[in-house]
Amino acid sequence: PSDVLISKILLGMLGCTPAYDRYFLDGMRKEEISPKIFNVKSLNAIQHFYSKNKKEFTNAQKYIKKKSGLKYPSMKLVDMYLWQVVYEM
Repeated sequence: PSDVLISKILLGMLGCTPAYDRYFLDGMRKEEISPKIFNVKSLNAIQHFYSKNKKEFTNAQKYIKKKSGLKYPSMKLVDMYLWQVVYEM
């Protein structure tokens, strides 16, 4: 199985990692998050990125919960953010 498949399954089932698809990896490049492969170093770099921007992610999480009643996991928020960065390019 590919990194994309494994990470998408983990995101969907546990919410513990973003999905390492093309948009997400391009978003990592844009935000200068490295390395861009699915491994422990990369997950640590993503966690660091989340921690640096925790206030914004927490506000987004609260907004989504208020509007939908769903509490999105932090890694789902990172996945959505980096996807959106690339989509807007």
